[in-house]
Amino acid sequence: MKRALLISICLSLAMIGCKVTGLGDSGGTENLPDQTRILAAYAIPDTIAPSDTAWFNCTILDSTNGKFKFYWYVPHGISIGGKDTTYGGVGVVYTTGNHIKWKAPIKADLYSFNVTVDDGNKDSLAVEQGFQVVVK
Repeated sequence: MKRALLISICLSLAMIGCKVTGLGDSGGTENLPDQTRILAAYAIPDTIAPSDTAWFNCTILDSTNGKFKFYWYVPHGISIGGKDTTYGGVGVVYTTGNHIKWKAPIKADLYSFNVTVDDGNKDSLAVEQGFQVVVK
């Protein structure tokens, strides 16, 4: 229950442009040497025309684990592809690879997304980061 609440709060913060780094002043990972870290979350390209395609990418650092799930949160029911599921009570699409293809809607706008990376280890925290795509 606590983890679901934390994820829900973090997703909300990411949607308003805040970067969640963890607990404490140093990011909260000083006692978790094997903690996964997101180095970058981004779209290529990050500006596209309506109905064009972009790739969402997430670069991570983790020295001990090779199995990850990437949970791609897409607001307002925008389609992204992949396998639909819930994570922390929120509807998401997940992949086991660090990228996913997205077809932009026909409406020009600034779209915000979030990716959460979870290695399945109960002793480490899932990490997340937001990014944006301009459709014009």
